[in-house]
Amino acid sequence: ALQLAPETGPAQKSVATVSTVTTELPTELTNAAVAQWIAVGAEASRLASLDIQVRNLDDNLLALAFTNTNTIVIDSDAAGRGWFVDRTPWDDYEFDEKGSSIGKDRDGVDLLSVLTHEMGHLLGLGHDDASDGIMSETLGTGERRRPDHASAYDFVLAMGLEEEDEEEDFWWRGV
Repeated sequence: ALQLAPETGPAQKSVATVSTVTTELPTELTNAAVAQWIAVGAEASRLASLDIQVRNLDDNLLALAFTNTNTIVIDSDAAGRGWFVDRTPWDDYEFDEKGSSIGKDRDGVDLLSVLTHEMGHLLGLGHDDASDGIMSETLGTGERRRPDHASAYDFVLAMGLEEEDEEEDFWWRGV
Protein backbone atom coordinates (compact mmCIF):
# COMPACT_ATOMS: atom_id res chain seq x y z
CA ALA A 1 0.00 0.00 0.00
CA LEU A 2 1.13 3.51 -0.70
CA GLN A 3 -0.27 6.44 1.25
CA LEU A 4 -0.40 10.15 0.60
CA ALA A 5 2.35 11.92 2.56
CA PRO A 6 0.90 13.70 5.63
CA GLU A 7 2.55 17.06 4.84
CA THR A 8 0.80 17.24 1.48
CA GLY A 9 -1.31 20.39 1.31
CA PRO A 10 -4.77 20.96 -0.12
CA ALA A 11 -5.66 19.68 -3.55
CA GLN A 12 -4.46 21.84 -6.42
CA LYS A 13 -5.67 21.27 -9.94
CA SER A 14 -3.93 22.27 -13.15
CA VAL A 15 -3.86 21.44 -16.83
CA ALA A 16 -1.85 18.20 -16.49
CA THR A 17 -3.52 17.11 -13.26
CA VAL A 18 -6.63 15.03 -13.67
CA SER A 19 -9.10 14.83 -10.85
CA THR A 20 -9.80 11.16 -11.32
CA VAL A 21 -8.72 8.25 -13.47
CA THR A 22 -11.21 5.93 -15.06
CA THR A 23 -11.11 2.17 -15.29
CA GLU A 24 -8.33 2.20 -17.90
CA LEU A 25 -4.92 3.69 -17.33
CA PRO A 26 -2.81 4.88 -20.25
CA THR A 27 -0.84 1.91 -21.62
CA GLU A 28 2.28 4.09 -21.94
CA LEU A 29 2.25 4.71 -18.19
CA THR A 30 2.02 1.02 -17.32
CA ASN A 31 4.70 0.14 -19.88
CA ALA A 32 7.01 2.85 -18.52
CA ALA A 33 6.62 1.56 -14.95
CA VAL A 34 7.44 -2.01 -16.06
CA ALA A 35 10.44 -0.71 -18.04
CA GLN A 36 11.79 1.03 -14.93
CA TRP A 37 11.89 -2.26 -13.03
CA ILE A 38 13.39 -4.14 -15.97
CA ALA A 39 16.12 -1.48 -16.18
CA VAL A 40 17.26 -2.35 -12.64
CA GLY A 41 17.11 -6.10 -13.12
CA ALA A 42 13.55 -7.34 -12.60
CA GLU A 43 12.44 -10.24 -14.76
CA ALA A 44 9.84 -9.01 -17.24
CA SER A 45 7.71 -12.14 -16.91
CA ARG A 46 6.92 -11.25 -13.26
CA LEU A 47 5.04 -8.18 -14.50
CA ALA A 48 3.57 -9.64 -17.69
CA SER A 49 0.00 -10.33 -16.57
CA LEU A 50 -0.96 -7.44 -14.34
CA ASP A 51 -4.53 -6.72 -13.38
CA ILE A 52 -4.79 -2.98 -12.75
CA GLN A 53 -8.07 -1.73 -11.31
CA VAL A 54 -9.32 1.72 -10.35
CA ARG A 55 -11.47 2.07 -7.23
CA ASN A 56 -12.28 4.61 -4.58
CA LEU A 57 -9.95 3.64 -1.72
CA ASP A 58 -10.28 4.75 1.91
CA ASP A 59 -8.59 7.71 3.59
CA ASN A 60 -5.12 8.57 2.30
CA LEU A 61 -4.55 5.34 0.37
CA LEU A 62 -3.21 5.92 -3.12
CA ALA A 63 -2.94 2.27 -4.16
CA LEU A 64 -2.76 -1.34 -3.01
CA ALA A 65 -1.02 -4.41 -4.43
CA PHE A 66 -2.25 -7.98 -4.07
CA THR A 67 0.56 -10.42 -4.81
CA ASN A 68 -1.67 -13.51 -4.81
CA THR A 69 -3.60 -12.21 -7.83
CA ASN A 70 -0.94 -9.92 -9.38
CA THR A 71 -3.41 -7.06 -8.95
CA ILE A 72 -2.84 -3.35 -8.38
CA VAL A 73 -5.76 -1.22 -7.22
CA ILE A 74 -5.34 2.53 -7.82
CA ASP A 75 -7.43 5.14 -5.97
CA SER A 76 -9.67 6.98 -8.42
CA ASP A 77 -8.77 10.51 -7.23
CA ALA A 78 -5.34 10.18 -5.53
CA ALA A 79 -6.81 10.56 -2.04
CA GLY A 80 -8.57 13.73 -3.12
CA ARG A 81 -5.44 15.42 -4.53
CA GLY A 82 -5.82 14.52 -8.21
CA TRP A 83 -3.43 12.52 -10.35
CA PHE A 84 -0.55 13.83 -12.44
CA VAL A 85 -0.81 11.63 -15.54
CA ASP A 86 2.46 12.10 -17.40
CA ARG A 87 1.99 12.35 -21.14
CA THR A 88 5.72 11.61 -21.60
CA PRO A 89 6.43 8.90 -19.01
CA TRP A 90 9.70 7.90 -20.67
CA ASP A 91 11.44 11.07 -19.50
CA ASP A 92 11.44 13.13 -16.32
CA TYR A 93 11.74 16.66 -17.70
CA GLU A 94 8.90 17.78 -15.41
CA PHE A 95 10.98 16.96 -12.32
CA ASP A 96 14.38 18.00 -10.98
CA GLU A 97 17.16 15.51 -10.14
CA LYS A 98 15.70 15.04 -6.63
CA GLY A 99 12.26 14.14 -8.01
CA SER A 100 10.49 17.41 -7.17
CA SER A 101 8.18 18.91 -9.77
CA ILE A 102 9.53 21.99 -11.53
CA GLY A 103 6.32 23.31 -13.03
CA LYS A 104 2.95 24.52 -11.87
CA ASP A 105 1.19 21.99 -14.10
CA ARG A 106 2.50 19.05 -12.08
CA ASP A 107 0.64 19.49 -8.82
CA GLY A 108 -1.09 16.13 -8.52
CA VAL A 109 0.20 12.82 -7.23
CA ASP A 110 2.47 11.21 -9.84
CA LEU A 111 0.61 8.16 -11.13
CA LEU A 112 3.78 6.72 -12.68
CA SER A 113 5.53 6.68 -9.28
CA VAL A 114 2.51 5.03 -7.67
CA LEU A 115 2.30 2.31 -10.34
CA THR A 116 6.03 1.66 -10.09
CA HIS A 117 5.84 1.44 -6.28
CA GLU A 118 3.01 -1.09 -6.35
CA MET A 119 4.81 -3.16 -8.99
CA GLY A 120 7.69 -3.29 -6.53
CA HIS A 121 5.36 -5.02 -4.07
CA LEU A 122 4.35 -7.53 -6.76
CA LEU A 123 8.06 -8.22 -7.26
CA GLY A 124 8.35 -9.02 -3.56
CA LEU A 125 9.67 -5.75 -2.16
CA GLY A 126 8.38 -4.29 1.08
CA HIS A 127 8.46 -0.70 2.25
CA ASP A 128 11.86 0.78 3.01
CA ASP A 129 12.95 3.46 5.45
CA ALA A 130 14.29 5.85 2.82
CA SER A 131 11.86 8.75 2.63
CA ASP A 132 12.76 9.40 -1.00
CA GLY A 133 12.99 5.81 -2.26
CA ILE A 134 10.54 4.16 -4.62
CA MET A 135 9.44 1.79 -1.85
CA SER A 136 8.86 4.51 0.75
CA GLU A 137 5.52 4.16 2.52
CA THR A 138 4.30 7.63 1.46
CA LEU A 139 4.37 9.90 -1.59
CA GLY A 140 3.47 13.58 -1.73
CA THR A 141 2.08 15.69 -4.53
CA GLY A 142 4.60 16.89 -7.10
CA GLU A 143 7.08 14.08 -6.36
CA ARG A 144 8.53 11.50 -8.75
CA ARG A 145 10.34 8.39 -7.60
CA ARG A 146 12.09 5.70 -9.62
CA PRO A 147 13.57 2.34 -8.71
CA ASP A 148 17.33 2.15 -8.65
CA HIS A 149 19.95 -0.54 -8.26
CA ALA A 150 19.98 0.06 -4.50
CA SER A 151 16.28 -0.93 -4.33
CA ALA A 152 17.00 -4.11 -6.24
CA TYR A 153 20.12 -4.90 -4.21
CA ASP A 154 18.24 -4.41 -0.91
CA PHE A 155 15.74 -7.00 -2.07
CA VAL A 156 18.46 -9.51 -2.97
CA LEU A 157 20.02 -9.02 0.49
CA ALA A 158 16.66 -9.33 2.25
CA MET A 159 16.03 -12.64 0.51
CA GLY A 160 19.43 -13.93 1.65
CA LEU A 161 20.35 -15.02 -1.85
CA GLU A 162 23.88 -15.66 -3.00
CA GLU A 163 25.15 -15.10 -6.52
CA GLU A 164 25.00 -18.78 -7.48
CA ASP A 165 21.32 -18.93 -6.39
CA GLU A 166 20.26 -16.19 -8.77
CA GLU A 167 20.46 -18.15 -12.00
CA GLU A 168 18.67 -21.29 -10.87
CA ASP A 169 16.08 -20.29 -8.31
CA PHE A 170 15.63 -16.57 -8.55
CA TRP A 171 13.70 -14.39 -10.98
CA TRP A 172 15.87 -11.30 -10.42
CA ARG A 173 18.58 -10.77 -13.05
CA GLY A 174 22.07 -9.56 -12.12
CA VAL A 175 21.90 -6.38 -10.07
